[in-house]
Amino acid sequence: MSFTLKFQSFLTFTMFSPVRSDVYRWGTPDPEADWMMFGHLFVRDSEIILIDPPYVPGLIESITRMGKPKAIILTSQNHARGSRYIREKTGATVYVPDQNPEAVEPQDALATKEIGQFEKYSADTGKLLGFEIFKDFNDFALLTDQKEIIIADNVTGSADGRLLVYPEYVSHDPPHPPNETVLRGFKDLVKKTGAVTLLAGHGQNIYGNLQDLANRK
Repeated sequence: MSFTLKFQSFLTFTMFSPVRSDVYRWGTPDPEADWMMFGHLFVRDSEIILIDPPYVPGLIESITRMGKPKAIILTSQNHARGSRYIREKTGATVYVPDQNPEAVEPQDALATKEIGQFEKYSADTGKLLGFEIFKDFNDFALLTDQKEIIIADNVTGSADGRLLVYPEYVSHDPPHPPNETVLRGFKDLVKKTGAVTLLAGHGQNIYGNLQDLANRK
């Protein structure tokens, strides 16, 4: 194997952290805040679906070594991240939520517009590429057939395994109590969906005990 191929293989397997079979995550520091932002990657029949993908150098090469990029799904228009660049380089279809404009930051609304071509979805869509769609306060949540719920910003996991509800995880001037409206909505969402795992757009994932953590929140 040539040095170039060895290096490409190294990038692929160091960039992504496994969530389970055929599901991976990767992250990079958020340039607008003091936290990490994460994307998730699903491999289905040699095709790749990306959720809220941040761009990092080498990402396109690493993705295409795993399969053909088919789609990019945003759970929030505030998560355009690397979608425009990835679409331009791979031809993947971008799906953007039909969201209340007042819930979208001006710079993110512009970034979404700059994606160019994209399809819109809403809670009425029901299912999108195998994911069940649910409203999550001002954002959207995606539920997998393994009862993993993919959330944009409203909740995350801590390094020590706790469930944090916005704005608890905001790093400046802590502590912040959870927003009661967001908390009630999330607890209802977890109960309704039966989700057991959280795949978070920021911070840490929570594996297997989401129901218990939400009930005790």
